[in-house]
Amino acid sequence: MGKKKPAKPTAPEVNGQDPANPIKVPKPGQSDDSGKSTASDAPDWVKNSPYRPYVGEDGKTFAKRVLDAVYGPGNYKTGADTEYSKMQKWADRKFVDPPKPELTQVKH
Repeated sequence: MGKKKPAKPTAPEVNGQDPANPIKVPKPGQSDDSGKSTASDAPDWVKNSPYRPYVGEDGKTFAKRVLDAVYGPGNYKTGADTEYSKMQKWADRKFVDPPKPELTQVKH
């Protein structure tokens, strides 16, 4: 049984992302070659795509959102050693919410 080729994202997403939602940023000080800490075994098609977790989105929600868009709702496996599991770990371990800008107080 061959794998389906990932489909192009559909609206409202553009290039895999909803323009209204900000995305998480890579964790500072980690690279893909640091092993398990960054979950570098995520599918290449995801790593090389514009899909990234949104701010406040956990790995499970990210994996479900992307795989639903690519294969259709629920048309993928979710057990151990699946694309879902690898994407979930990659999103949780590789990305963090961006730092919030510091507020400065105005002196009167």
